[in-house]
Amino acid sequence: MINIDSLSSSPRDQPDPIQGSPRSPEPEVTREEIEQEEKQEETTGTSELPPGVTSDVLREASGAIDTFGEQTVFKIFAKNWSLRKEGLNEVRSHLDGVEERDKELLRNILRATVYLMVKLLKDKVIAVFTATLDLISYTIADWLVKHKMAKNDTSYVVENVLPELMGRIGDTNARLKGAAVDYIVEFASMREVRHLHTVPGQCTIPFKPNCQAKMAVTKVDIVIRLVQDLGVDNNSCPAHGREVRDAGMQLICELYKVNGPEVKSRLPNEEDPKVLKNPLYVKIFNGLNKIDGKPTRQEQQALTKKGKLAREKAKKEEIEGLEQQLADLKAATQAAEAAKKRVRYWR
Repeated sequence: MINIDSLSSSPRDQPDPIQGSPRSPEPEVTREEIEQEEKQEETTGTSELPPGVTSDVLREASGAIDTFGEQTVFKIFAKNWSLRKEGLNEVRSHLDGVEERDKELLRNILRATVYLMVKLLKDKVIAVFTATLDLISYTIADWLVKHKMAKNDTSYVVENVLPELMGRIGDTNARLKGAAVDYIVEFASMREVRHLHTVPGQCTIPFKPNCQAKMAVTKVDIVIRLVQDLGVDNNSCPAHGREVRDAGMQLICELYKVNGPEVKSRLPNEEDPKVLKNPLYVKIFNGLNKIDGKPTRQEQQALTKKGKLAREKAKKEEIEGLEQQLADLKAATQAAEAAKKRVRYWR
């Protein structure tokens, strides 16, 4: 086993292959973050294994260890942020030097890389987090392209890192949250990612009832930025069309609860026959009517039909009653006339 103290020197003494990314200059590590790291080191001490690396973790990380080596992986599990950053740089350097052509072996390397990226996306230090974002971009835009990997391999990366990115948009650390939000928008615009439609689909999943308000607002902000950057195309997300529409309708309903008149002012006239022929608008207005405690369009039609039937029935009964009264009056008149005739006859 490797003692964590024996790992190589600070990343400041080594070239940083990630540092030259478009996200430079690298975010400055705050004094608070450094003090937190030092405090963790004082409480955990040193051992053969980095603190937190159990036998279960070793088994889980076996693929990464086989690919990048025990020393690099242990650095990524280290409590010291500079060692984690150094391990991240070593992963990037290793990927740069890969000349393997066997697709299955390349996929093993990719799986090991994604495993480490998912772990590092949980990092609380902004420098490590943003360097991980750069590694994701490099892996998708350069490494996968260089080795002519399949679309499924790109999907594998996106589907594994995106949930972790979405989980950071509610972070209490404003810098981490901002970096995550900005990168999600940037990520969605990448040529290799855009045609997968995964990011818009993930961002427009309907809110859960227990969703935090701040996260919901941030998610809406991301959707707005995606619309601004990617536009709206009927063919842009066919696989998620219904989900996108449902999420959009839910968003309108939530906004209506906050400011109904403003939302109504931006919608077409509910009574316009042309509008009522559009099923989407019918669903939207049905949702708004439910919020107001009013019947939906279908319920209104049912009530109207029921009322019409009731009125027709009442009218029919009234007519029948009048006809009966007329018949009774006619019969009474005829009886009276007959009685008069009999009286005259006997006289």
